[in-house]
Amino acid sequence: MRFLDRNDEMRRLDGVLSRPGAFAVLWGRRRVGKSRLLIEWSRRHDSLYAVADQSAPPVQRRYLAGAVAERFPGFADVEYPDWRSFLARLSAEAGRTGWPGPFVLDELPCLLGRRSVPRAVRSVGRRPAGRGRCPRRRRARGHERAPVNPGRSPPPETARRFGVWMTAGAWIAILAVASLVFGDWLAERENPNRRVDTDVDGGGVREVVLEQNRAGHYLATGEIDGTRVVFLLDTGATDVSVPLGVARRLGLRGGTPRQARTASGIVTTYAVVLDRVAVGGIVQRGVRAHVNPHMPGDEVLLGMSFLRHLELVQRDRTLTLRQDPGRE
Repeated sequence: MRFLDRNDEMRRLDGVLSRPGAFAVLWGRRRVGKSRLLIEWSRRHDSLYAVADQSAPPVQRRYLAGAVAERFPGFADVEYPDWRSFLARLSAEAGRTGWPGPFVLDELPCLLGRRSVPRAVRSVGRRPAGRGRCPRRRRARGHERAPVNPGRSPPPETARRFGVWMTAGAWIAILAVASLVFGDWLAERENPNRRVDTDVDGGGVREVVLEQNRAGHYLATGEIDGTRVVFLLDTGATDVSVPLGVARRLGLRGGTPRQARTASGIVTTYAVVLDRVAVGGIVQRGVRAHVNPHMPGDEVLLGMSFLRHLELVQRDRTLTLRQDPGRE
């Protein structure tokens, strides 16, 4: 698929590179091409591009380390016990090689929800990477502290790196606070079906009513094999489509590779069978699906391999799913 008519966004992103230590956020509703824009911009500027997801912190660091290793070989050869050690190593490698950036991190809110990340960035920014903490010396009473190296300024590279990490730390801290304050409100607008209720009539028919979100899509929180996920209902999709990051979190191993036609063109996916898929009280077993490594984000497309067994009724801004008894 050709990449067209994004010149204004490209110019605005290019402006970020003119300010050392700048931190930029690309914000917008889902499925308008933000990830494609970042990927294309990264290719033009020799960037380090990585995608965050909702995996546990150790898993998240391992996958991000793999992405960083494409720029800094050997980066993923060790385990990072916390975000401070991860970011300190990244800062040290950038300084050692003279790489100025940029570092592009897609799906940033997945990391901002973890308070350890902003704290780690501030920690790395307070001292050069790779050095231990300096012990605090006691001063004799009545004596003033003598200036160290009076009249000298820090080396330019140290000052630049310090400014970069302090600026990034400040912005991430601000965004983290905003994420905590407005996260629930934004999530409710994006996914009004985070809590799905199920009605059962006298004949045993299960019914779930979903509300349309502000973008006109039907998102709903559900489960795959007992793990919570976010579904995006898509009657145009043949099977359930699972992004690679979500598949890793679920422990899914892709099977037979096959070609699939998507909005981005022909891609290779890997067939799997999901033991149990649930939206509220509507449950199906042995659902055909595939893992799509080219699919950004963490929403699972709930296609017809699940929906075809249900009755679907759309009215106004709601979609009603009905499952007859015995169809589980």
